[in-house]
Amino acid sequence: SASVSATARVTFDELVEALRKYKHTHGNLDIQTDKSLQATSTLGIWLMKARADLELLELGYEPQYFFPSDVGKWDILKELGVADATISMHMSSQNGKKKRKRTTNFYNHGGIFNFRLQELNRFKKENGHFNVPICGDLYTSLGIWCRAVKRAVLDLQEGGSRRTPKPVAILGAEMNTERLQILAQIGFISDNINNQEKGVQ
Repeated sequence: SASVSATARVTFDELVEALRKYKHTHGNLDIQTDKSLQATSTLGIWLMKARADLELLELGYEPQYFFPSDVGKWDILKELGVADATISMHMSSQNGKKKRKRTTNFYNHGGIFNFRLQELNRFKKENGHFNVPICGDLYTSLGIWCRAVKRAVLDLQEGGSRRTPKPVAILGAEMNTERLQILAQIGFISDNINNQEKGVQ
């Protein structure tokens, strides 16, 4: 079935089936990630992961999320237009009265960083900590992003370059002075990097 719950372990073939069904119904892959629309939100998350894997493959790296038995199957995603699709992110305002729509292209790393930052703040508000899970949860992609950021920050503290490896950059986790300051201000670095945050402030 093309409808798979957010907590299910989706296979590559199920992803392709779901994307084909969506494109057949809507004529495109411009998917909304509104968490009130459970199935659509989940498909949007799958789409982001599939695009990450496509870019990794183009760069010569192994995919992180999906593992098709036949590497040639990735051409199916290209033919569906996965690399060129956009995702519409609907975020509620603080007073809950208005919603704003942000359309983000996956390759706009700044847009991904800002979206993840909002997700991170919301997670901290709801849970009281930054220990975001990386499996079996709607926050899986956020958890992976957090770990990518942590790797980038640790690399800087060890004297590495601010230009992070490409697999990290595609997640919108590349660091610069402004982002380091933002992460320090919300307490993410101090909570996740323990006492090493002094090296980046």
